[in-house]
Amino acid sequence: MISALAEFIQIESPKKLDEIVASLNELVQHKVIAEVAGNFKLSDINTSQGYPDFIEIEFIEIATKYKFLLTVETYHGSGGYFKRIS
Repeated sequence: MISALAEFIQIESPKKLDEIVASLNELVQHKVIAEVAGNFKLSDINTSQGYPDFIEIEFIEIATKYKFLLTVETYHGSGGYFKRIS
């Protein structure tokens, strides 16, 4: 799981993206974070069936109200990041 919601995590491989998606799903289930906007719902991303070409999902940490952004370009494999944005 992403410990203490890291300020910035670089995503440079499909394996790292799989790990981040699994961690974020767990944090959503435990009501640590919530999705607030995005081009996909986190729950609609199925890692075993591949990823959409571009993912961008904004989250809010329930306790602190900090906002985080997951943004990844998967089609060309340029990667992305998960980072705090406010």
